[in-house]
Amino acid sequence: MKKSRVFILITLGVFLCVSSLVRGEDLSVDFGSTPYTEGRIDAYFYFAGNISYDTMDAIRNGITARLILTFQLAESGGVFGSVKNILRERVESFNINYDVWENSYKISDRNRNEEYFVPNASDVLLRIHEIINPIALRANAVRNGDKLVVRAKIKIQTIKLFPPFGIFLFFFDPWNYESSWLYSEVFTIGTVR
Repeated sequence: MKKSRVFILITLGVFLCVSSLVRGEDLSVDFGSTPYTEGRIDAYFYFAGNISYDTMDAIRNGITARLILTFQLAESGGVFGSVKNILRERVESFNINYDVWENSYKISDRNRNEEYFVPNASDVLLRIHEIINPIALRANAVRNGDKLVVRAKIKIQTIKLFPPFGIFLFFFDPWNYESSWLYSEVFTIGTVR
């Protein structure tokens, strides 16, 4: 009996390690320039990585995914990338599903009430990037010399299972994703970047 429990635990551990290796590069955001003009900061960014194959396959098979991008402008705390104060937040939200009649992925922009169609899964993030880049964040209360940082978080939400079924997604969840906070370089108001 003890040997079978150990075997099950080892098999589960190997399965989780292999599934994390096969998943590929995690989706993230890298920031480019962050110019300040007339009370606003335009944060230029690009996506690194991609939405997982499992998630795109689930979308193609009928599940709707919600991609939520949260951008924040904050005062830099200066110690290990910490932030002192959040000055402005902007949330961009998109529903992604597969339209069988159009034979393409449909991106519903929830902020602008627009719909876009792309033929391939690899074009989904490219189209979202074209829609919202650069992210404009109001910065009326900043002064010359303030040290600021822009940070972003990505969340992909497909299905929610309520208790007691949600316990399964705690151990293995190939469809949902949430990144940690991703930071731009610290920049100072009054300098051109």
